[in-house]
Amino acid sequence: MTIQDENFNSPNEELDELDELATEEVSEDDDLDVLTEKLNKVLEQNKQLFTRTKKAEGFVQGDDGKWAKKPVVKSEPEVKPEPTKPDDIAKAIDAKFEQRELDDLEFSDELKKEVQLYAKLNNVSIKKALVSDYIQFKTEKEQAATDIEAASLEGGRRTNTRKDYAKIDPGSFDLRTKEGKADKVAWEEGLKKQLG
Repeated sequence: MTIQDENFNSPNEELDELDELATEEVSEDDDLDVLTEKLNKVLEQNKQLFTRTKKAEGFVQGDDGKWAKKPVVKSEPEVKPEPTKPDDIAKAIDAKFEQRELDDLEFSDELKKEVQLYAKLNNVSIKKALVSDYIQFKTEKEQAATDIEAASLEGGRRTNTRKDYAKIDPGSFDLRTKEGKADKVAWEEGLKKQLG
């Protein structure tokens, strides 16, 4: 099979020239310079064809003249954010309100973290976490520690034990005990003093 058969009347001029070179016959009478020129043309054409073929196959010629396969750059598909759903927006708003509610409480930072952790682990709201037995226990424990610390800071000084009897509900006295009876008497005396 000759080059002429492979090309099937190619419109490419280079291939046409190659066809002419392939069909030319070499005779013994040809001059050495003419033959050398023809050979150089054929070699140049072959180089060009080889280069074009390699490039079409995806090869790249390096500075050293060697051909290497061009690395395929895989472009990752662009990740588009999913449109937010109304449920997601409602959950985000609820979470913000619950966080604000937790921040407004007069708890220590540690107890606030405990409440958040409890709510997250048990998949409940902050409100439900606050009424749980565990958080109630932790709150009482922290309050007791705060009371003990406050008492120890007073240094054993006697505090004012006078009660504001105007704010006390008279039905709250337990008249079955001595203390309850004494509180009721003190309450009555306190009211007499205030009324004059």
